[in-house]
Amino acid sequence: MASLTTRLLVLRNLRAQWPLVASAFIGVLFASALACATPLYIKSLERLALHLEIDELGHFDSEILAFAFHTPIDSYSVAETDLAFKHALNSNIGEIYPKHHRYLTGLDYYAGLPSNPLTSLPGSASRAYLKQLDGFEENVIPIVGHLPRALPVMGTDGPKIEVVTGELAANRAGLYVGDLITLTPDPSLRTTIEARLVGIVEATVPNSDFWVPSPTLFLDPESVDPDDQGDGVYNPLLPPTPLFTTRESLVGAVSTAYPGTLATTIWFIHIDREALKAWSVAEILSRIEGLEDDLIST
Repeated sequence: MASLTTRLLVLRNLRAQWPLVASAFIGVLFASALACATPLYIKSLERLALHLEIDELGHFDSEILAFAFHTPIDSYSVAETDLAFKHALNSNIGEIYPKHHRYLTGLDYYAGLPSNPLTSLPGSASRAYLKQLDGFEENVIPIVGHLPRALPVMGTDGPKIEVVTGELAANRAGLYVGDLITLTPDPSLRTTIEARLVGIVEATVPNSDFWVPSPTLFLDPESVDPDDQGDGVYNPLLPPTPLFTTRESLVGAVSTAYPGTLATTIWFIHIDREALKAWSVAEILSRIEGLEDDLIST
């Protein structure tokens, strides 16, 4: 009998157990191929998941909101912040945003209304918020009256402007087209802003992408805060009335009557969801971080 060398022993075992060896070999090949393909597979899953998330975004979720507090209200400062903001957008997310609009708010005034004139009686004054929203005129329709048209003019006690408000706000404040509203940050001041109500408006298309999250946030008065004790001048049970005017009127009147006034700006940045799909998760995060850094530094 021939001697059984190590080589012959291995060959004999291979012949006897070739199905098991073959399956193990195929398993090794599959594992190797899977290991090589895993990065591509994970990236594909990541992109698919990202696209699904983007497709499911609502009109509120597919916008970026940027805030700027204590914005000076004068022509130069407003124009400069606009330029700086547009530069930051174009430098970081220029490929994915088709439009944006600016909302000037935070201008809170004591308000003398026809139904509630300003008096020295403590805790009796009404309030009003003077606002301006880019694109407002194209996204509302007058129920009564018309949209603000005239630029501010100087009156005896200060600038005169035209304003509009929503139907619910007008009803709550007892306002009608043609009414005069006196606005002041301090009832003891002689200078005031005289706002004439020239229209009562409603949203043209309430569920459009323009109204984020809804037109009621802009046109309706705020709910009464049960914890608001007032400041001794205004009545906390009377909700503030939102008053909208043009940018030229707001900036001109406020900077003339009350120089140094600061406001809050909110920018609504609309995102092109299909263009966003061309970016990876990492790129999206990087671009947004870059936008944040640029906005903070401006």
